Amino acid sequence: MQKLNAYRKELKALTTNILSKISSRKKLVIKIQNEKKTTGEYKNFDIQREISLFNSLSNELADYSLKELLIFSLMIETQAGFELEYPAWSSQVHIDKNESSLASQINPVLLATYQKSSYANLRFNEKFKKILNPLLEK
Repeated sequence: MQKLNAYRKELKALTTNILSKISSRKKLVIKIQNEKKTTGEYKNFDIQREISLFNSLSNELADYSLKELLIFSLMIETQAGFELEYPAWSSQVHIDKNESSLASQINPVLLATYQKSSYANLRFNEKFKKILNPLLEK
């Protein structure tokens, strides 16, 4: 029982640390967005930057399940801004017809990097086919 309590104490400390880091990340994202000079639809979505970021996190994300990728995707989506600033992947703005799969709610750039088969099964609407396919098919 002593070991279990020690594990729980360690888990609580890790959880507190994670929540603190998420809060710090959010503040930094806001600073970055304030520095950007881009305009237009999805001004906080830079596909080249996301490809680079997700590729650089390969060791950290390689073994993540779809649910864990969804958590990460939701954090990015939430912190990057509202629908006019960043695509609401979780609302399936990129999907031709709403699907019930977890994969359809995950940032497709992230999905293409770590779950290629799930990405391949998505049916994108015309708008996002034009945005995503040329860069992700490389």
